[in-house]
Amino acid sequence: MNFQTHSKAEKARKEFFEIIEKSIPEVNTVLEHAKNSLIAFVGLGGPDPVPELVPILARTGVATSKFIHSNAVGGINYNYFDKRGQEIARFYRTVSIQELQAMADDSEKVVVAVAGGTHKTQPILIALRTRMVNALVTDEKTAVRLTKEN
Repeated sequence: MNFQTHSKAEKARKEFFEIIEKSIPEVNTVLEHAKNSLIAFVGLGGPDPVPELVPILARTGVATSKFIHSNAVGGINYNYFDKRGQEIARFYRTVSIQELQAMADDSEKVVVAVAGGTHKTQPILIALRTRMVNALVTDEKTAVRLTKEN
């Protein structure tokens, strides 16, 4: 299931973004500055939604178990992706996966994924292979596993 096209979730997300943009006009300015940054640090995690996202999923009719079984293998900057690195869910107004990829392709920019723990090996490899990021900060055990699996 592609949650980006899930009508109820998409409608709720759009409404929420519109409310934020109207009540806090600086949001778009901040996002534009983020996209134009020369260095960006982004969190990268596994497929489980972060705890603060669970109530939002519930309000939009998306059960956490459904989300986990949607083929999500990881999340970056609150954007969830599948094994091909395709964005399948986006619940917050953040720099998207496509925008991160464009930034990482720019030779003047550095997009750093911050991710630790060997349980994040697959999402890290996908993020690197699909150029969501062009740098990584991780722990030693994860780095060793990444070199063995690459």
